[in-house]
Amino acid sequence: MAREARDGDFVLVHLSLWDADGGDLIYTTDEAVARESGDYDEDRIYEPVLIILGRGKFFPELESQIVGMKPGDTKEIILEPREAFGERDESKVRTIPLGRLKRAGLGDVFPGDRIKMGGETGTILSISGGRVKVDFNHPLAGRRIRARVTLLSVLEDTGEKVRALTADVFGVPIDRVTAEFLDGTAVVEIPPAAYMRRDALDRKIRIASVMMNRLKEVEKLRFVETFQLPGEGSEVEDAGSGEEPSGGTETGAEERGGGGESQPSD
Repeated sequence: MAREARDGDFVLVHLSLWDADGGDLIYTTDEAVARESGDYDEDRIYEPVLIILGRGKFFPELESQIVGMKPGDTKEIILEPREAFGERDESKVRTIPLGRLKRAGLGDVFPGDRIKMGGETGTILSISGGRVKVDFNHPLAGRRIRARVTLLSVLEDTGEKVRALTADVFGVPIDRVTAEFLDGTAVVEIPPAAYMRRDALDRKIRIASVMMNRLKEVEKLRFVETFQLPGEGSEVEDAGSGEEPSGGTETGAEERGGGGESQPSD
């Protein structure tokens, strides 16, 4: 019999968020919800998201509500701004000289662009007279959020936890990652879309850091990267351009010009 979710558990859930007042769908991992709302994107992969209860990567209030649920349970809650994306803070709307952005490599910007600067992410509001107005509030700051969460499974097997964590950190579909755990060693095979990222090493370190705190039974972590070699007579293209391959993108990325599906909180 399936047990209740507890603090510290690795759980897979379907999560959907709406503007509690306007009713617009903001985020969903559930294809059926996306289709029902008219927001279905055929280029997206809809699959459950991993939440490590108590880690605080998602909204703490939401995580606390999952504790006590059993697989198959669904719950809806209203999150006040302070429990979701925060209250709006007008002091975070700043005017910055365009020259400063150019020196930071952000000179080619337009209203609506999202930029990262000084450890903060902001939205370009306007550009006038060599000055740029940037809003460093979260785009959803000040909004009440209606959240619906369905608990699909509580992961018990260490290998499955490692697999789900790796897929989450690299932003690739979970079925493209394999993992096994034996005698204190976790062995994870990741796809090219993961190991060819510029920041692949940083992501591996993040995975190891979570394991050190949340999966103390793992003593060693080994990543397996398989390269398919071309046949005889084929030429190997120069891979020195540094371009990232197409494929999964990290949830949570909010870089100017895109970055894939973002998680509701990080």
